[in-house]
Amino acid sequence: MIPNQRLLTARLRPPSPRRNFVPRAALDAKLERLTEAKVTLIQGAAGSGKTSLLSAFLNKRPELPARWISLNADNNEVEQFWYYVLEALKPDLGEAGESLLTLFVSKPHAQDIESFLVLLVNQLESHGGTLVLVLDDFEVIDSTAVLASIQFFLRYAPQSFHLVLLSRSAPWMYLGDLRMAGECLDIGEEELRFSPEETKRFLQITLQMSVAEGDAERLHRVTEGWIGGLQLTALALDANRQAAVGQVRAVNKYVVDYLSNEIVSGLKEQEKRFLLQTSNLRYFNADICDRLLETVDSKAMLRQLADRHLFLVPIDEEEGIYRYHHMFGEFLQRLWLEEVGSNSAAWHARASAVYEGIGDVEEGIRHALLAGRTDEAIRMIGLLETSVQVWGHLRELPIDALLEHRDLLFQRLFYHLCNLEMDCCRDMMNHIKRISREDRLWSILSMARLFIEDDSTMSRSDPLDWIAEIDGMHVSDITKAIAYMTASMMCSFRDRHKEALTCLDQAIRLERKAHNPYIHFFTVTLKCQLLEKCGELGFAEQLYRETFQTLEKHAIVAPLKVNALIGVAGIYLKTMRLDEAEQSLRQAEAELKIDYLSLDMAIVYNRMELELLRGNREEVLQLLLRLETMGIYESAHYVPAILKYTIKLDKIRTHALETFENEAERGGQAGTLRTEEQLVYAKVLAYRGLREKALAQIDGVLAGARKQADYWTIVEAALLKLEVMGAAGRADKRQQLQLAREAIHYGSSYGIKSLFVLEEPVMRPYAELLRQDQSSELSLTEKRFLQDLFALWGPEVSDGQGLTDREREVLEVLATGASNKEIGERLCISLATVKTHIINIYSKLGVSGRIEAVEKARHLGLH
Repeated sequence: MIPNQRLLTARLRPPSPRRNFVPRAALDAKLERLTEAKVTLIQGAAGSGKTSLLSAFLNKRPELPARWISLNADNNEVEQFWYYVLEALKPDLGEAGESLLTLFVSKPHAQDIESFLVLLVNQLESHGGTLVLVLDDFEVIDSTAVLASIQFFLRYAPQSFHLVLLSRSAPWMYLGDLRMAGECLDIGEEELRFSPEETKRFLQITLQMSVAEGDAERLHRVTEGWIGGLQLTALALDANRQAAVGQVRAVNKYVVDYLSNEIVSGLKEQEKRFLLQTSNLRYFNADICDRLLETVDSKAMLRQLADRHLFLVPIDEEEGIYRYHHMFGEFLQRLWLEEVGSNSAAWHARASAVYEGIGDVEEGIRHALLAGRTDEAIRMIGLLETSVQVWGHLRELPIDALLEHRDLLFQRLFYHLCNLEMDCCRDMMNHIKRISREDRLWSILSMARLFIEDDSTMSRSDPLDWIAEIDGMHVSDITKAIAYMTASMMCSFRDRHKEALTCLDQAIRLERKAHNPYIHFFTVTLKCQLLEKCGELGFAEQLYRETFQTLEKHAIVAPLKVNALIGVAGIYLKTMRLDEAEQSLRQAEAELKIDYLSLDMAIVYNRMELELLRGNREEVLQLLLRLETMGIYESAHYVPAILKYTIKLDKIRTHALETFENEAERGGQAGTLRTEEQLVYAKVLAYRGLREKALAQIDGVLAGARKQADYWTIVEAALLKLEVMGAAGRADKRQQLQLAREAIHYGSSYGIKSLFVLEEPVMRPYAELLRQDQSSELSLTEKRFLQDLFALWGPEVSDGQGLTDREREVLEVLATGASNKEIGERLCISLATVKTHIINIYSKLGVSGRIEAVEKARHLGLH
């Protein structure tokens, strides 16, 4: 969980230089070389004066920017560690600081930390000036992942960046290479130890103890100059005023717990009770302690403990806010747990109420969870206004507890989707399946079912009457926005594009109130997909630019960049900007750091389209085989999209085609067939030789597309109708020119080019007529568009004269709609020979499928 701001302040505030600090000239001279080293390691036992030494040095060097982090065991999680680093460095990161920081608010992908660190290094490079980061208590870091991430960061950090490690023991991190390169400055325990003269001055000036000359020498001898030992011994003497210095047993770095126990045992019972009962608080002041302990004298007690140097670290001295030094605090916590045992839950429950009472809801949630009071934690989560902040807490709640809190359940599922945590989504869906299908929630969860289960059938039949009820639901604006996005997807899946856009506009309106970058990203990208689907490519591309701006501004949504890159690649493909499409797909491949089949398949599918548009048939066939191994025919989303290309390439998988035909027939009868499926079904009918039925199917699609202002579909259907009319021997030139004219109009208006490239054999002769026909009254935009098309097509090099007699015979039989097997039987040749002839025919005619071959041959008068 990301800590609250008070706790952050406590851990990120550099300690104030100790009053009456004993000057250490030799060490100060060594520290003057700090900016010459990439890493400075100050290593010594607890209480050896590391922190005091460095804070005093930095206080004398105000021109040297330094950031400070006091570490504890929580920072052994990669997300926690780098969150604190970002918070500390935020003043030095400029405008990007806030967006980089929010990357860790909801515990994003730990496995992608190196990509993030590259962003951080780049931002530090732009900072330019010298910067020092101090990591205090570095000995607590023993996580391999955290240490590896630090070493990766150091490898690329700018020369102006300097890391200082304060550690009780040798770090679990290799620094030998830096030492060999002269980039590591070491200050060890021996150097930190006081000299006899420094011991005397520390006791007299810093601790203000009245000690005789011989007593100072004895204390120096038994403590071996260890500063912490001197202070602890002084505290022990203070607790037992009757004991003489000579009676105090030796103190060293290996008996800290023992000395701490001596200190605690020498306290008054009231002082000890106070320390134990407040030991589990991350921060506290007199008011918090009074509320928790039901007393009124906490202010005086805190002052008394602070005066006795009982390891109280001031967070804000003016406000009287403190925390315990983590070594002493952990020791107290062990004593407290031994004493209260199983009753700790009741204490955490009281602490939860106290923190909620002072307005720190997040700390209240933490203690409620430690108390095992899930319902209380859920109630307080509902009080938080920042949705991303809420989602960070939702991870910690058991899913069963959320089943009765649909608002939070909704957001938890969407959070996992946003972070591409599909295993978490599936686990949630297994729980959600226990909800009655009569529940409205089941319909609204359709989006998750589509992504996770690829269940396309539900989107055809589930009622959408719940859309009108969204505004009246007793849920948050964020949940309503997610519901509207779900509704938009369902409407889009049924080709109800106008309703889909209306739902998205409602989601966008709600998101503006919550300022949730996840919701903003998805609403904009869904709108891009809708506009692309309708052919409004320019508007879609403009919105994708806004999406990339969101990604730059809010690093928390960085894992979703792959989705945007694949989406904009689709725009580039449709507008024939193939180099830009290639660049986007390469970047998407580089950005995809997790195993996510859906995105992998989308990248490969787009690559297949790219190579098809480039005319690289062999590469296309290889990519088709790769898609097969990825299970593309098992994906209901992709089956119609892949079949239209396998028909064109004459590389059909019979079983997949037959399965699609049967489903399309049933869908057509039920009226649930989507536009894309209807067009592919028309292609199948034409492939089967049922051209009149195919034409009737296409006419229905054209009518619906014109009504919905679906410009992409108008162009695609018009070109398909021209192709099928040509193959059927229809010679209605007027209607054909009208269809071609309509396709050119919408293609030029919205930048749709790829369809014309793929259907060059069909469209080229009509484009020639339109270009030469002065009566066609083409607009200037349409004329320029035709010029672009002819440039893309290139010169018409094939006239069919290179066909052999046998290839002409095969072409004539192929034109009747015969299958490869039937061609072989009629011409008495093997199936393999038929396939060889067909490949040669495609190559010589410059086409990629049998329907194109027939149309091209008809145009050239070859049959």
